[in-house]
Amino acid sequence: MTGEQLAGQLRAASAEERFKALMQCVEPDAPIDGCIAEIIQCAVRAPKDPLVLQAVAVALGGVTPGRLTPQGLEMLSALSDATQPDHVRAFAAHGLFRHKQVPTSALSRLASMLTLPDAAARKIALLTLTMVIAAATPAIAQTVAAMQPQAWNVEAMSALARSAMSSEKHRHDVEQFIVRSMRDAPLLPTGIAGYSALAQIRPDGPAVSALAQVASQAPETEQWQAALAALTTLG
Repeated sequence: MTGEQLAGQLRAASAEERFKALMQCVEPDAPIDGCIAEIIQCAVRAPKDPLVLQAVAVALGGVTPGRLTPQGLEMLSALSDATQPDHVRAFAAHGLFRHKQVPTSALSRLASMLTLPDAAARKIALLTLTMVIAAATPAIAQTVAAMQPQAWNVEAMSALARSAMSSEKHRHDVEQFIVRSMRDAPLLPTGIAGYSALAQIRPDGPAVSALAQVASQAPETEQWQAALAALTTLG
């Protein structure tokens, strides 16, 4: 099938026919580079259909890198919004990561994904934000500030740590914020997430040893597994 034929099917009056065409768009080597506008319109015409929105996110993410239009990037940004289902947001964030482009409109949306219950969605949000960490710093700071320490997770705190690396003052301020917030907080999730962030800010500091100690000596399986996972993210 040619790109022109696929574009025609994506413009079909029937929602069923459009969805069938979208399913072809997510197939390997589908001729989608010339169908970006039609793929976007599928989402516009079915803004509440999670299956359509997921397919649109995957299809736009699959466009040849460098060929996605600004409108395509903005659609991926819109699909990462908190009004969308979590799995749609994750596919949209992955699309932005694949294209190595993050529009300004997506910064707060991606930062808010750091609070999602799904760890995989948080991880892709973290990876995508890391590409534009300087621009994303205010959104990340606002997201973490709104979290109770008892709701911290490794991805959100890692994003905060990475956003602090631009200056010694910023590192110090974030470090002090984390230390203050960790007082009297439980080891899980607050302590592990906090130590993970501190270890990124100060790789030669005591946080790495603290994580290693928990990983080797914690009496509860969940605790040492979380510490080991945090150490793994540090490389």
